[in-house]
Amino acid sequence: MSHYDLKEHKNEIITHIIKNLIWFPIAAIIPLGTKLINILYDSISKDSNIITLSNILILLCILLSLTSIIIGIISIKKSKKRNETADDLNNNSNISTDFRFSSVIAELTFDDNRKNLTSTIDYKMIVLTDSAKELKRDLIWSGATYNGTKIVHMNGEYELIDSDRKQSPYCYSIIFNSEKKRGDLIEFKTETSVIDDNLDMMPMYSFMVKYQIDKLIIRVIAPKGMIKNVTKAIYADRGKNICIKEPENVNADTIRNLVRYTYEIKSPTILHNYFIEWEFTK
Repeated sequence: MSHYDLKEHKNEIITHIIKNLIWFPIAAIIPLGTKLINILYDSISKDSNIITLSNILILLCILLSLTSIIIGIISIKKSKKRNETADDLNNNSNISTDFRFSSVIAELTFDDNRKNLTSTIDYKMIVLTDSAKELKRDLIWSGATYNGTKIVHMNGEYELIDSDRKQSPYCYSIIFNSEKKRGDLIEFKTETSVIDDNLDMMPMYSFMVKYQIDKLIIRVIAPKGMIKNVTKAIYADRGKNICIKEPENVNADTIRNLVRYTYEIKSPTILHNYFIEWEFTK
């Protein structure tokens, strides 16, 4: 049985509290408002030619109450939206100015049964500081199991310290065993293995830009007939609440029995999230 961490579930707890705060006054005001309207109607019906001050006050109370509830709901929703955006930016605000990347190539590859996936990221970068020691990364996986990340290619002595978390996001660090100086070239490629036994992964692959990149390439590779309606899009947050660029179709090329979808971005914007999204055929 997994341990329930309040911090990791804070958003759903806050949402539950907000819903109760909204619906409690609504539930209270509906019967009260109905009763006040009935009283007002009965009072006016007794003498249709007379509208007393008390009748006017009752009507004003009803209108003010309903207006307050509507304004309250709108304010809470706006506040929640701002908080979600702020939380996302805070969680992703670890922007690196220690490196400039000439290219980053991220690829997601499916196996034939859709359950085993591999994500590789190929980095080529120049050091911009005199004391570069590591590069920190994190990834979000919506499927069943994270098997781990390793380095499969490097031009130096680098070490990867993997995540020990039991659920997404999974954070890891690439340690440069020899301290890098300004102008040094760093190249390495990571490989992440994940499993989607229950076939419930979210159909998307994305990269969040936390540093200056000259060229970003995102690819999804799948057997023929596995995915369809493949699009590319840009969002200001990982939750896709704020769309920067509406989805557009992605052209595909075929390699033997595989179909490859490529999204290439020149000089991507820092803190933007670049997505490839699709639908599974079954």
